[in-house]
Amino acid sequence: MIYSNNVAKNQNENSRIYFGDNLLNGFFYKNSKGMTMSMKLYDAEGKLITLRENSAYITIGSLNSDAGHNNEYIEKAEIINSDGHYGSGVALPESSVTVHQGANGNDILYADKNNELLYDDKITQAERKQAIDIWGKEIVEKYLNWDSSTDRSKEIFGAGLFKVWGNGITIRFSNEIGSAWATYSTTVPKLGFNMDKPELDPLDVTYTSGKIVLDKSNVYIHYVDVHEHANANPDKTEFLPEHGIEIDGVGESFLDHAIGANYEHTLWDWLSHGYELATLLVDDNVKGGTVKEGDQHYYVYLKHGMDTNASRDKVVNQEIKYIYENGETAAPDYKGV
Repeated sequence: MIYSNNVAKNQNENSRIYFGDNLLNGFFYKNSKGMTMSMKLYDAEGKLITLRENSAYITIGSLNSDAGHNNEYIEKAEIINSDGHYGSGVALPESSVTVHQGANGNDILYADKNNELLYDDKITQAERKQAIDIWGKEIVEKYLNWDSSTDRSKEIFGAGLFKVWGNGITIRFSNEIGSAWATYSTTVPKLGFNMDKPELDPLDVTYTSGKIVLDKSNVYIHYVDVHEHANANPDKTEFLPEHGIEIDGVGESFLDHAIGANYEHTLWDWLSHGYELATLLVDDNVKGGTVKEGDQHYYVYLKHGMDTNASRDKVVNQEIKYIYENGETAAPDYKGV
């Protein structure tokens, strides 16, 4: 997959694109007039797949539009025809999204009437009246909360379809606000018409505005040997990292975790490695907690353990054998303690 043409909307700020750990979870772009996504499909042997015409479709979902109120907030998806890859728009029955022809002759999917009024169920009486004026009472009652993240049964209201063929798929996502989130899944909205079943599973692209919190942070767990400092200060029970040396290979790092997410750490078995706790307790945040803004460092301070089984008074068993040079016994063996 290739992501390109993310021209900065505000020249005083760099355009940015964010990815999760899995590229199939999509991408988020910010301060950009749009983003072009190009993909090529390969089979299990690494051979490029060429899609036959009328054999594959890609669904573009969650195309929000605030037309008539904020015309900058109209999310669009344009199929790019070039270099052996092609596509055309297909309007879905019952959808607010329609097919438009762009300046280059490519089809563009977007809703030219306001569907943002119905995207969730938090609607005022004034907004409901406005929505009924635009769509009619029946559609408002049927598709209210169409963009719910937990109930996708109404998602067709904000979806469109591209028929694609050739050696790849290229789509241009854009809106005038300057940020958007796109994800891919195998979810296809229930259609109101029958079409030829693709030989390949359709690839569904869900496209929504930038409402997802992407802030991430890191958590680091450290184990520090403070034996010398603890011996020099026998009454001390609180320590700092500079009081000792970090023990390599036993800590743990939780990197790029979303703020508010939970983490859990299994304590290192320091007793079996000859250490004991130098502090009275272990910080609860070492064992687990919630990721917060800014890097977090938590420490376990250890000193060398004492051998509790050691004793200065040892029991010694003694046995003496009296043998002549020729190997014969000279006297009975002596056994004592």
